[in-house]
Amino acid sequence: MKLISTTWTLEEGLALVRLLQSETRQFNMHLVIGGGVVNNGFSNKDLDLYFLPLGSEDHVTDQDGMKEWLDTLWGEGRDIVQPGYPPSTAYAYKWEYTVGGKRVDAFIMRG
Repeated sequence: MKLISTTWTLEEGLALVRLLQSETRQFNMHLVIGGGVVNNGFSNKDLDLYFLPLGSEDHVTDQDGMKEWLDTLWGEGRDIVQPGYPPSTAYAYKWEYTVGGKRVDAFIMRG
């Protein structure tokens, strides 16, 4: 029996970003990787994806649409609750998904 690895590598994270990046534009958002995958080249916990506003006043960011689109791709995620940390007003959503048996944390910033 082959065990499924839960480790994300930088190469896997980049492949996912490259797959999704062009679609994030319809919501007027950029997509970047953060966390352990960037800092160490891998993470045994999760892949942190940050969805950032394009940064132009001409573009209205659709955070709700971005989350709904991710839900259609990966199924309904769940809110990331961090005990001991105050809620952040920077993010419209901090959402956890499971993709191919691995955890993905999606941080969708307010526009």
